[in-house]
Amino acid sequence: MFSEDEITRNRIEVRRNAIKAIRASIVDGTSGDIKTAVAQIDFLNKAISELQATLPKLRPVYAS
Repeated sequence: MFSEDEITRNRIEVRRNAIKAIRASIVDGTSGDIKTAVAQIDFLNKAISELQATLPKLRPVYAS
């Protein structure tokens, strides 16, 4: 099984990849209509908040 740190790191990586993909689709105009773009931005905001809350817990692991 995976440790809690491994699961958290995987979640962070998934969110980072989603953020990159959504930002790219918004910038290049392939996100579709305004409603879709707004939903994607809402997801980005939530994912970024979750990352900001999670990263301080992992910093000691990366520092060692």
